[in-house]
Amino acid sequence: MELAVAAAGAKQAPELQVLHKLHAQLASAEQVMQLRKATYDVLQNELGVTQTALKPCELSVWNSWSSCSAECDGGIQTRKRQVVQSGIGCGEMPLSGERRCLIKECELCGDGRKVGDEACDDGNIKDGDGCDHECNLETGFTCDTAGCAKCGDGVISGSEQCEAPSGCTDCKLDAGFAWVGGVGAHSCLPAQNWQEDTTRRLHEGVMQCASEHFPSYWKVNEAQSGRGQCVSAPSAIKGRAESVLATSIQVSPNGGASAAAQGGLLLSANFASQLEYPKLDSAFALCKASRAQVCATEHVETIPQPIRRCVSQASYDCVEVNVDASYCDSKEGKDLGAVKTSRPYGSRTDSNGQVCIFEACNLPSKWHMRGRSNSSVIRPAAWCFEIGASAGVSHYLV
Repeated sequence: MELAVAAAGAKQAPELQVLHKLHAQLASAEQVMQLRKATYDVLQNELGVTQTALKPCELSVWNSWSSCSAECDGGIQTRKRQVVQSGIGCGEMPLSGERRCLIKECELCGDGRKVGDEACDDGNIKDGDGCDHECNLETGFTCDTAGCAKCGDGVISGSEQCEAPSGCTDCKLDAGFAWVGGVGAHSCLPAQNWQEDTTRRLHEGVMQCASEHFPSYWKVNEAQSGRGQCVSAPSAIKGRAESVLATSIQVSPNGGASAAAQGGLLLSANFASQLEYPKLDSAFALCKASRAQVCATEHVETIPQPIRRCVSQASYDCVEVNVDASYCDSKEGKDLGAVKTSRPYGSRTDSNGQVCIFEACNLPSKWHMRGRSNSSVIRPAAWCFEIGASAGVSHYLV
């Protein structure tokens, strides 16, 4: 019996081995399948994320603006929206927004703003200055955005344009008059008279200064009238500068007229290319300048509001003409009496700092400009005309 059982067991041993082997192979296959499924799931998830990211971003519509954050004066309103579908550009699109809002201005007496039922607001809550502590207009005063004023008190304030017995009605400048500053009988003048008188004074002053040998200019000491005096101006241009000028500014009391003046030396443009004869590389002038301008407030009948009216006078005189230093070494230059000398303006001299000059800008009669007849003499004033025409006075004076 025992032998029979042993024989049966021996016969089943190979079959058991095969069964164990199959179980092992099945377990291994299950592990491989689980690993592949995990990889599949990862790849599937990444595919979904990538597909979603490649879609265009979709946002909801903006919701309504919120109520203003302040009941008066400036506040803020906000609104929002949401991401409906994530995609390309979502990170660049704002999901919230805001804007400033104003329901009404706050009514606060003394803050300088006339609001609501306020009759005035001069920026304080003091009585006696035209607008009382409750922002009510006081008797005899007028108030506007410029402040409060009492016409006839001898002080120009608020929106008042003048305080004078003539040329000024209800503290507003009459048409045809000019306000030259201050208050009283001489503060408002007939505009035509003021222009003519001031222009004459400026002209006389500028010409007086121009006649002096040394550089000087008409310094206006009284802006209302253009009266002044000749004062010294810079007398040397140095280095690479093209000019050296002194400037003075005058403003009349309480505004009104203003004046400014300049004087000194300027170098003209290089006119060598415009000379038909002689042929030069450099030909320019040293010019003496004196110029003045006066401005006042004038009421022109055809213009609702007063304007600034200015009168000006200027003089530009040629001191000397400078040409190539080598011209003085030529026979012609020597025969004509040209002088070689040093000048401090290095931008226009030769390497030795020298030029050849004609004093008082008196040039030989044989010199002439292109397009002009050989008999056309170059006048001294022509060298400085361009400076006067281009500079003027109105663009840099008050």
